[in-house]
Amino acid sequence: MKSIRKNPIILLFVCLLSSCIHNLDFNQVEDLTAEPVFKSSLVYFTLNQITFFDRINSLEIVTPISQNSKFLSLNSSFVRNNLVKVQLDFEINNQFDRDFNVTFQFLDDNDAITHSLQTFNIDANNLKYLHNEEIMVANNQLFLSSTKIKVLVQLAPSTSGSVIDPNIEKNLVFKTAGTFFLKT
Repeated sequence: MKSIRKNPIILLFVCLLSSCIHNLDFNQVEDLTAEPVFKSSLVYFTLNQITFFDRINSLEIVTPISQNSKFLSLNSSFVRNNLVKVQLDFEINNQFDRDFNVTFQFLDDNDAITHSLQTFNIDANNLKYLHNEEIMVANNQLFLSSTKIKVLVQLAPSTSGSVIDPNIEKNLVFKTAGTFFLKT
């Protein structure tokens, strides 16, 4: 009976004495930098063929369609004071047999442009258009006064002279998210 009691104790001592021990290097903590990052959805919308077609006159709408939304990511003074850069990720699904031109702008409270991206073109039937843009705040302090986002979507002219058929369901799905990098 005594040998049964001694076996677990001996086993415990063997495990403790045979385990590896490394010296801790607390100087590594001094090199550690924590940079807060957060990701936020910015704009999401779906436009169908009716959006680009005037049923009364049976004509395509050739002027840009404007989609506006609030930009709340910079509401916090902590974010505005510590923002280093923003990475914008775009994903567009174009089911149309036509190209589109998209302009993406940040606006302030007075609708003045604080930052604008170059217009990008989405090819016909491109179901997975991906695009990334980076905004360095140090190069554009005006960006920090942004309170709105404006997206202009324009149907490109047809090369064959065809007109959109309002009876055939087609969609343009637009998604964008922002990754915000802050300093500590």
